[in-house]
Amino acid sequence: MKWQAVLSKIDNGFIVEYWDGEGRNKQVYQIKYTPEPEENKEHIVEMFYDLLEFYGEIGSKHDKKRLSIKWEESRRL
Repeated sequence: MKWQAVLSKIDNGFIVEYWDGEGRNKQVYQIKYTPEPEENKEHIVEMFYDLLEFYGEIGSKHDKKRLSIKWEESRRL
C-alpha cells in the first residue's frame, strides 16, 4: 500500500492531498487572521502534526525522544 501526501501552497495557506489505503482525502490549512500585524502560523503547526500522524510518526509519551513542533514568540532584546 502506497501512502502519499502532496502539499500545495495557496494564497491563504496550504492544501494537502492525502492518499492511503482508504482512498484520497484533501485538507485545507488556512491562515487564521488576527488583529496583530504579524502573520499567524498556527495553520502550519496543525498541518505538520497532521502529517506526522498520517505517517504514524507522532511517537508515544513513553519514547525517550519525540518530535515537537511549536510556534512561539521570539525573545528579542
